[in-house]
Amino acid sequence: MDNPYQTPQFEPGSGLSSGAEINSLVLEALRGTKGWVRFMAVLGFIACAFMLLAAFAMFAAPAVSLGGPGFGPGLGLVYLVLTGVYFFLALRLNQYASRIGTFLLAPDGQHLASALDAQRSFWKCLGIMAITMISLYLLLAVVLVGAFSAI
Repeated sequence: MDNPYQTPQFEPGSGLSSGAEINSLVLEALRGTKGWVRFMAVLGFIACAFMLLAAFAMFAAPAVSLGGPGFGPGLGLVYLVLTGVYFFLALRLNQYASRIGTFLLAPDGQHLASALDAQRSFWKCLGIMAITMISLYLLLAVVLVGAFSAI
């Protein structure tokens, strides 16, 4: 009976090494991933276009904004910054999809490493963005607690 908690054992010849053929399961997994990665990248680019339009609308009509003077352009600036962040993330996803395509055309270790490096870059950027947002939320909480305790 197999122990499900046992550490996986490495079998020589089963991994990727120089000159070794890429396992067909890896090829199929990346082939199935490529379309979804490209789809999410395109959705990211479309979202950036809508955010850019919203930012320009906020700059163009500041008097119509609900928060008083300066609120619309301020929010428009926030939208511009977020558009840049989302564009960068969508670009990283698009690069990952392209590198998967290159790997599928010429399946070797170098192209696989390049595709996985593009994926690593995307997750690194997303992680930095998450840390930044958590830090901003904590800072906002401290400022709000300080503001309400002074009242």
